[in-house]
Amino acid sequence: MKKKPAKSKLRVKKPKKSDQMLVRQGHLNLVRKELKSNITSLQLEMKAGFKSIESRFKSIDARFDAIDARFLEIDARFLKIDARFIEIDARFEKLENKLNQMLILMEEQKEQNKFVLDGYMILHSKLKEHDNQFEKTSERLDHWASRFVNYELELKSFIDKNH
Repeated sequence: MKKKPAKSKLRVKKPKKSDQMLVRQGHLNLVRKELKSNITSLQLEMKAGFKSIESRFKSIDARFDAIDARFLEIDARFLKIDARFIEIDARFEKLENKLNQMLILMEEQKEQNKFVLDGYMILHSKLKEHDNQFEKTSERLDHWASRFVNYELELKSFIDKNH
């Protein structure tokens, strides 16, 4: 038969959880160095990543600066266009004022033309009246002239007979 190993007098309970395990200082220092090394490499990676991100942001900032410059150029163009529109609006306003003045003058001229036309109509009717009177007077004169000539001839013939 086999002999059973002798039981030690010290009874050490096996830990049930890892946080209950006993750790030696040397082992703890190795883990600490490893963690520090991992943290340092992670910090270096993060710094490199941040530098990469910073350079990307700088290139993006440069692009935005270029875009801002373009927008400033476009804004300047729009300001020129706005100035032109203001100038055109002023010209249209002047034209509108001149047009209104012309319309007023045309209305005044129209009223004056009505008076003149009325005057011409009155003058024309009076001339027609005078023409009619002249024709009547001319007819009377012709009638009287012919009667006068007849009387004169009769008188001449009477004088010739009586002489």
